[in-house]
Amino acid sequence: MNPRQACVLILGIVIFVLMGLFPPVNHVYVFKEVNAEGDVLDVQEVTSDFQGYRYYFSLGPIEDGQGYRVAKLILVAQWLLVIVVVRVLIMALRDPKAVLPRGKLFQQPPSP
Repeated sequence: MNPRQACVLILGIVIFVLMGLFPPVNHVYVFKEVNAEGDVLDVQEVTSDFQGYRYYFSLGPIEDGQGYRVAKLILVAQWLLVIVVVRVLIMALRDPKAVLPRGKLFQQPPSP
């Protein structure tokens, strides 16, 4: 791996981690069906709107029937795109003349 390929790989890993720390989120509205005793019978997600990107640890639980959830499908698509782009760039930045010397690949150990 040459220095340009290593740089692309490190940059890809940094972008991958940053996308995990700041994921795409949906603003979710939740409807709870409660019986007379106050027990929750059913929870249904009513609507969900894309709300951009937020710090993962600031999302918190759903309160008062609304909150934020990670848009998992968008996040997985972004991760796959980064993996493909990094792979293509690593293959494109190969040294065209890099060849290993044939004699040293399968060299037998010296006999005693």
